[in-house]
Amino acid sequence: MIRLLIADDERMEREALADIVMRRFEHEVTVEMAENGRKAADTAVLWEADLILMDIEMPGMNGLDAARAVLEQRPECKVIFITAYSLFQYAHEAVHLGACDYLLKPVDPDEKDHCLRDMLYFLPVSAREKEAFEERYGVRIMNTYGSTESVGWVLTDPPTGERNWPSIGRVGLGYEAKIVDEEGNELPAGEVGEICVKGVPGRSIMLGYLGNEAATAEALSGDGWLRMGDKGYYDENGWFFFFDRKSNMIKRSGENISTTEIEGILEEHPDIKEAAVIGVPDPIRDQAVKAFVLPEDGATIGADEVIAYCEGNMAAFKVPSIVEIVEDFPRTCSMKIEKKLLK
Repeated sequence: MIRLLIADDERMEREALADIVMRRFEHEVTVEMAENGRKAADTAVLWEADLILMDIEMPGMNGLDAARAVLEQRPECKVIFITAYSLFQYAHEAVHLGACDYLLKPVDPDEKDHCLRDMLYFLPVSAREKEAFEERYGVRIMNTYGSTESVGWVLTDPPTGERNWPSIGRVGLGYEAKIVDEEGNELPAGEVGEICVKGVPGRSIMLGYLGNEAATAEALSGDGWLRMGDKGYYDENGWFFFFDRKSNMIKRSGENISTTEIEGILEEHPDIKEAAVIGVPDPIRDQAVKAFVLPEDGATIGADEVIAYCEGNMAAFKVPSIVEIVEDFPRTCSMKIEKKLLK
């Protein structure tokens, strides 16, 4: 029986790790926990721990010092350092290292002095942003699509040869992909539906959501197809195109409307800083399109002007029925607009 010590100053993290271990190795491991470095060092020695999962940053004594104290008396003990993901720490380090919006950086005369030929990216960008980045830095962008559940990119531009912007690519090695309707029936080329992918469970797609069988059953079909929660389509040549998140779709008089598409068009207006679009109940057409608009600093724009701009830049059925001018948006901790709070 392995004696495992979990040392972390966050109680929920300790208990989550213990739960994961016990689910997988219930009859092979006994677990003890410690909430600080000093207690971890004392417990490991007195309890004769075989293995320690230790957070590096802990109060009282950090993980490195605690590990040294343990190994001086129990050199046979193994220590694995862990650290919890922190969005704020990640953002701080990203900015510190310069991994922020490269189009906003001051121009460096040496920024094209590199050996890069291509750069992978996963975030949606406009054609204008793509062209500006490629021209400024002298490197091609490879469009790529995937998710945590799919482990890697399931659709991608080929590293050499033909590309087809704004396609998100063709099916990658080791994967299959298809488009399905709401009932799971496969759709032909050109029809918008949900993107589904298939790989090897536990290798190229997830096995499931830990401890959540209902969510796993909803995402993974019995024959191994993973529903990605995104709308898209493919053409006759096998190129896939991203339409929008399934949750961002508005159904209006039988037409599928992408809120992301409308937001992108709105934000091209010189007086609009940010926009958010949602569907609201409509007794006649299922849903109506409502746009929330944040003007640029110092700019003034009215709802009628926004609607007139939309009428000139999108199909009539996509034009918002309701426009609300706002001073700011509710936001998540990563500063994304919290659309579920908009009404």
